[in-house]
Amino acid sequence: PNIFPSQLNTMWGKTYFRIETQIIKTYPRKNYSEITLLSQNIQFYRILSNEYDMSLLKDAIFHRGSFKLPKFEYQICLDSRIIEINSNFNMSIEFLLFQKKIPIDNITIFLIQTVAIPHGGIEYNKYDTMVTKKPECFIFKNEKRLYSGQFKNEIELKRKKKTNSIKNFYNDIGSVTIGEIRTIPINDLKISNYNQFLKTNSFIHPFYCERSTKFSNIARIKISHTLSVRFEFKKIDSTQTYRIFHKIPICLINNQILENMNIPVYTEN
Repeated sequence: PNIFPSQLNTMWGKTYFRIETQIIKTYPRKNYSEITLLSQNIQFYRILSNEYDMSLLKDAIFHRGSFKLPKFEYQICLDSRIIEINSNFNMSIEFLLFQKKIPIDNITIFLIQTVAIPHGGIEYNKYDTMVTKKPECFIFKNEKRLYSGQFKNEIELKRKKKTNSIKNFYNDIGSVTIGEIRTIPINDLKISNYNQFLKTNSFIHPFYCERSTKFSNIARIKISHTLSVRFEFKKIDSTQTYRIFHKIPICLINNQILENMNIPVYTEN
């Protein structure tokens, strides 16, 4: 696998494959040879395991958490850990709030993409002898907002009276009663790799992890993803705010990987 890693096309580098065929036609009487070179790009993807990863695709996952200040308990349900780019997925959030003076103000969901690129690994000592060590990594992170929901509480009502306006990028998700379980269904979330402003594909890429050709115990480049759910609280009659973050690791794939999962397993006769 590390000899022929799957294809990749990012701003940090590109891996692609093509098949080349050389056809030589000779003319003995004329002492002449004609060479024709044929080249064609091919698609080379690493697909997910049919036995293991398909169960992750179907099974919902649950994450729970609790905090003392503000006193708050929650549960997050995600319908699958494997998410396809440009396809809808659903999330449900249940929570219980105990403190009236520190109400919940909004919930925001982000996608965090982390790209780790190793560097170094080879250096020379004072005797000009090559020394190999485990390389370090450059880390690049990119955040993309997927959802924002605003609650109706006393702070928000005061803000609306002063400004006489409502933030358009927030979804109105009603009010919260202290001591009662509140369920927020968030349907039709989508991770898009298209940038409306630039009118081109964004820097969102599917999961990628291939071994280095020089170091078998590290990746040549690794792209991983996390969903970050942020709960924000604002204290009444105060400017003090509290934020709780819960991160859920996911496997982000594209349609080429998903479609090829149904290909029969290759067996050598």
